[in-house]
Amino acid sequence: MRGPTLPYWAPTGKLFDVRSCSALYLSTGIVFKHSPGQQLQHATWIPLEQSAGINHEIGFTLNRPITQLHHPITILKYGKASVVLKPSSYNSLQILVQHPGRAPVWPVVNSPPIIIRVSHPNRLSIMTDPYKHTLEIRLLFIKRLANGRVTANGAAGQGLLEVYHYLAGPGPAVVVPSSGPTPVISVFEVHNPPPTMSLCRSLQKSG
Repeated sequence: MRGPTLPYWAPTGKLFDVRSCSALYLSTGIVFKHSPGQQLQHATWIPLEQSAGINHEIGFTLNRPITQLHHPITILKYGKASVVLKPSSYNSLQILVQHPGRAPVWPVVNSPPIIIRVSHPNRLSIMTDPYKHTLEIRLLFIKRLANGRVTANGAAGQGLLEVYHYLAGPGPAVVVPSSGPTPVISVFEVHNPPPTMSLCRSLQKSG
């Protein structure tokens, strides 16, 4: 199936190509008409491939104790919506989505408290899908390499799901890196190779 917008439902196993390989989805066939929040997020559909700009990987490091962070900091903007980190306790913070658009109160807009340590690298994977109207934020697992560098399981859909919520509008998503001399939390975007959309392209060729 192909079209400019993703339908709310299709039979199990159907594939849908949105806007000529802007994204490719697989239908589970599950009906969410009695769960308005999940229906708005097109929860029936599983992303198989998403083009550039939908998934972002963000790194952040706490440089000083969280007690010195006196206000939330914005790490990503999407139209009127923003993703912020805010202090939760003396050693933890929460991820909060502000102004995501009018939607039911569930799923919630904030993560559970996340314990972080000074000087320890952290990574988030943030999916802002304009076709599903879904925001997913996952905490990625960090691994230190022998050369001292760090890596994370940054593939879309991996990591621990922290926030899953409705997201209005077309975006685009813009990462907000930290600025100024040694902020309490340093924020930066991790640049990964763009998606090839090879599966979707092969389906186009096969008709």
